This record gives sequence, structure tokens and C-alpha cells, in this order.
Amino acid sequence: MLEINITIVALSIICIGWALYKGYLLNKKKIYLTKISDELEKAAVEMKQLISTRPSLFPKGDPKGPGLQDIVDPNILSTLITVIVKKYGDLYVGVTDFMVVKDEEYVSVYVDTSTNDIVLSLDHGMSQKNPITMANFTDSDDSTYH
Repeated sequence: MLEINITIVALSIICIGWALYKGYLLNKKKIYLTKISDELEKAAVEMKQLISTRPSLFPKGDPKGPGLQDIVDPNILSTLITVIVKKYGDLYVGVTDFMVVKDEEYVSVYVDTSTNDIVLSLDHGMSQKNPITMANFTDSDDSTYH
């Protein structure tokens, strides 16, 4: 009888420990999801402000607004290169510069949602390192000619 009581107490302690551990994990997940929710709310408020101050960025009749399809627009790419040259000065790109770039190298495009900066990087895992502040606009199946 004593062995049965000890077994029941041991199983009860194990079950209580397991329940406390699961509660701890759920609480961590809740905190993480709350942080993500707060960041999304900030981004939504900033997007509403951007829409109200710069309606030309969001054409009428396009319910999705700008997105990945705008990144491949030649006007957007031309503006992006103009901003880079304005920021860093004249940029000389020669044939040898093209030769040192390997076929498998490409640039990933991210948006730092805390500063609204566009990030061009050769680090293709940047959004996984800090998913709360980075939005990734690259497709994992990059069919771009290099």
C-alpha cells in the first residue's frame, strides 16, 4: 500500500511539474506574440500616416498598395540607384566588378520596420536573425539573372 501511495505522489509531482513547464512555455510564447502584435500595430499606424501624407505611393484602385511587384518596377529601381549615388557619390562599376560577382550571389531586399529604411544585403538570412524589425521582400526561389 505504501508503494502505491509513493507512486501516486511521484506521478502527481511529475504531472504538476509538466503542467508548470507547459505554462511557462505558453507564457513565453504569449510575451513573444505580444511583442510582434505591438510592432505590427506600430507599423499599421505608420502606414496610415504614410498613406495620408503621400497618397501618390498608393494608387487608387489597388487594394494591396505597393508591394513586391513595385520593387521590379524600373522607375523604383532607378530611384533606388539615384538615392544610393546621391548618398555615397559617384559609383564606378567596371567589367572587373562584374567578373568578381559569382553566379549564385544576389542582393536581398529588406525593410527595417523600426526605421522604415530599405536594407540591401548579401546576407540572405537577415530577416531570420531579427524577424521583428525586418520584413523580407525576396523570394527564396530567386530567378533573377546574375
